[in-house]
Amino acid sequence: MGSSSSMMLQIQRSKVRVSTILIQIDSIQYQFIHLSEGYSCRFL
Repeated sequence: MGSSSSMMLQIQRSKVRVSTILIQIDSIQYQFIHLSEGYSCRFL
């Protein structure tokens, strides 16, 4: 199959203990929010 899936990985770190990982695969965006308690994932 010649379908090229475009994937984007973006990691944002702030001064607080929150790391935001933004992953975009094709037209689907996942956003992982890493808090001090655990992970939070949501679809954009």
